[in-house]
Amino acid sequence: MNKRIIKNIIESKINGWLKSVPDEDLREEIKRNVIVTGGCIASMLLNEEVNDYDVYFRTKATAKRVAEYYCKIFNERNTNHKNKLGGAAQAFVLDGLDVEAWKNGAKEINTFAPGFSNQGGDTWKADGTWSRMIAGCAPDRIKVIVRSDGVAAEDEKVKILSKPFESVSDLLAEAEHVTVDQVDKEVNGEQEKPPYRPIFLSTNAITLSDKIQLVIRFYGDPDEIHKNYDFAHCTNYWTDKDGLVLQQKAIEAILSKELVYCGSKYPLCSMIRTRKFIKRGFNINAGQYLKMAFQLSRLDLTDIDVLEDQLVGVDSAYFNILIDALRKQAAEKPDFEVEESYVATIIDKIF
Repeated sequence: MNKRIIKNIIESKINGWLKSVPDEDLREEIKRNVIVTGGCIASMLLNEEVNDYDVYFRTKATAKRVAEYYCKIFNERNTNHKNKLGGAAQAFVLDGLDVEAWKNGAKEINTFAPGFSNQGGDTWKADGTWSRMIAGCAPDRIKVIVRSDGVAAEDEKVKILSKPFESVSDLLAEAEHVTVDQVDKEVNGEQEKPPYRPIFLSTNAITLSDKIQLVIRFYGDPDEIHKNYDFAHCTNYWTDKDGLVLQQKAIEAILSKELVYCGSKYPLCSMIRTRKFIKRGFNINAGQYLKMAFQLSRLDLTDIDVLEDQLVGVDSAYFNILIDALRKQAAEKPDFEVEESYVATIIDKIF
């Protein structure tokens, strides 16, 4: 496809999504701050099918407001879903600023987190359930939280992660053994469900039907967002103000179908992600793996927070079972240390 056609497709997709938001003020805020980037543009340039459109926002305030809006919708639509403890699988948005205040003695984190009462001191650290939710939620960050489960889905079957999936789209399709588009249909010949509704919630992203994925892990201008990206071919972007912006390095990588590692906060996730792109016909040289290995060598993967951050990355559903097992051990045994043999045992069971 050429630049004009891709620009029109993205504009049509975003405008269609915005029409589903009844709050005019929120629609306008989204329109001012929305950024579409990632693999969808590369796929269209190669005349390949788009898995999903990765949507980011320029400001934390917009990302938080959008996350709260869709958590509310998800909770209203899925009142009968239960978590592993038997309670309601309700989702809420956690703001790092509220977490900081709570650690310093505030009575509650926010209205989206009933039950987050502070009993004083550092008691939150000793509670495995709460410490997992709070983990990594720095003041500049927001997280979607689903108590006990960590993720929530419109279809209960996709919450059971019996093996790693490379994307939420793959996860949803595997759960129903049909295409991602078909997942969005009612069973038994009933009418289609509303478009652009939340169907999967994870810590870092909210997946809507109709191939929209709202990434809340990062926000900022495109250059700032791309500091967290790993491969050059994913760095083209679209905004309402700038239209479609094609980067020279990205175009070169797409034309040659070459994976060029730009550096990322998630080198472990990037290393695993290469499998997906290689299946799509991309190639990678040994030097790119060495770049990832150097970055990876600076991380302490025995720190569960670091390991979870690396495996989850931005939008992947990797190894939730592994992280759950490690956090359970850490909560039950204060002197627990993450060891290679223990991790290997769990990984062999997962795979």
